[in-house]
Amino acid sequence: MSPVADISAAPIAASAGAYVFLLVVWAAIALGVFVHATRTGNRYALLWGIATLVFPIAFGVIYVARVWWNRGGKRHFTPR
Repeated sequence: MSPVADISAAPIAASAGAYVFLLVVWAAIALGVFVHATRTGNRYALLWGIATLVFPIAFGVIYVARVWWNRGGKRHFTPR
């Protein structure tokens, strides 16, 4: 009988630094989406930020595509 590698232990093998780095990158992406949505006057900026924090790849791509396709719209930067 040959030994079989335990695949379920693969996520545990990654270092804690890798998880912290990944969390920092996810938070930066979510914060960037939130700030951009707030500046362009999106009513759901907080929702976009939280969704991007929870599902960074999916909602990050959806938000960028949405902004890219609606460039000619009448969204303006909010005054400071």
